[in-house]
Amino acid sequence: MDPISIGLLIVVAVFISLSWPFRRERSFRLELSIAAARERVWSAYHTDLEDPVSVAFHGSTVSFERISDDPEIEEFVFDTSGGHGTHFTKARYQRLELQRPVLSVSRNCAINGNPYPYGREQRETLRLAERPGGTRLTFEFQGETGTLWQFLALQRGVRRYFERVKQFCETGSVTRRPARRRGLVISLVLSVLAVASFSIWLGWIGALALTAVLVLHEFGHWLAMRMTGQPAPRMLLIPFFGGMAVANHPHRTLFHDAFCSLMGPGFSALLALGLLVIAWRLGMPPALFGEDAAAAFQVEVPLARKAIVIAFVIGLLNALQLLPVLPLDGGHTLRALAQSFNPRWARSILLVITVAGGIAVAYWGFYVFAAVLVLGALQAWHMSRAAPRARPMGPAEAATIVVGFLLCIAVHGAAVTYGMRLIGWQFF
Repeated sequence: MDPISIGLLIVVAVFISLSWPFRRERSFRLELSIAAARERVWSAYHTDLEDPVSVAFHGSTVSFERISDDPEIEEFVFDTSGGHGTHFTKARYQRLELQRPVLSVSRNCAINGNPYPYGREQRETLRLAERPGGTRLTFEFQGETGTLWQFLALQRGVRRYFERVKQFCETGSVTRRPARRRGLVISLVLSVLAVASFSIWLGWIGALALTAVLVLHEFGHWLAMRMTGQPAPRMLLIPFFGGMAVANHPHRTLFHDAFCSLMGPGFSALLALGLLVIAWRLGMPPALFGEDAAAAFQVEVPLARKAIVIAFVIGLLNALQLLPVLPLDGGHTLRALAQSFNPRWARSILLVITVAGGIAVAYWGFYVFAAVLVLGALQAWHMSRAAPRARPMGPAEAATIVVGFLLCIAVHGAAVTYGMRLIGWQFF
């Protein structure tokens, strides 16, 4: 195995270890010195819509409701779309101990209807102690997380939250990070590295050609996200692996979910079909088989042959993406369809198909692709059996997705088959 493949397997192995389903008790501790009075820090930390300091800090809180007094449970609804109003999170907390402004102990009872996401014994403990010139804040988390990735993300989120608390208490405002600009810089850096990584395999001309095909594919996803109301989606290329379009929030409907997944291959199919039509108009046969077709494929029509080669590259990449396994586009389309009709079976269906696909490609010797499908199997494993929050597809919407999927297969299949005939690969 070449060094590049070994490196790719190591990267995939790291991702597998981070997402491996190993639920266990974990804890962490955070300490901060804040140059502000203890009461102000307390007000900033606790969401209280009657406290002006709390309201100024918790501008994303949409509503608050006390569910019960014994035990004391409060429900909050947050706008987690960055002010776009496209996505909201509902969270319930149980107050276990409260000594204003010294000690607060709480437990997360539910997030978006998911009960006890960090276990029934989870604790979040905040302690505030007065110090010369300010307040000493100590936060402790103890609870269960399903994966190491979830634990690391939780740590990062808590740290960022208290950094904002510190900044607000000391300055009276919170400077928003230029998330869009930062995301653009990250996307550009990754994309440059991706083109460089493609050149190792294909040379610079091949790398630029592959990049153009990937950008076309990801632009289809991006365009679909904009059409379905996603605010500021991003495109980026990933070194060695390809590309992805990043949505900021979950889709509102499963039809939007499937449509966005399918539009990568779908938008690319338009160009592939156009190239095939050009080749046919220049003299290449519309039929693949027969004596006339066999003779025509030997005729030198330079522009037509170039058109078929480009269509072949587009078709090959997108036909691969249409395989009904996670994390490919075909797998996400199948997931949205399955969740629309039987959420309880969707997880099992995706898991079985993805595992079977991984075993098959490993048997054929494509070990890197098999490792990627292991990540897809873990993605299927973490799927919830509960009904998704997004609205399920109706029969007409599901039929539209199925027809679109079949049309994509037909176009890209034709492009791949023509390319194979042109370069002498015959499977029939």
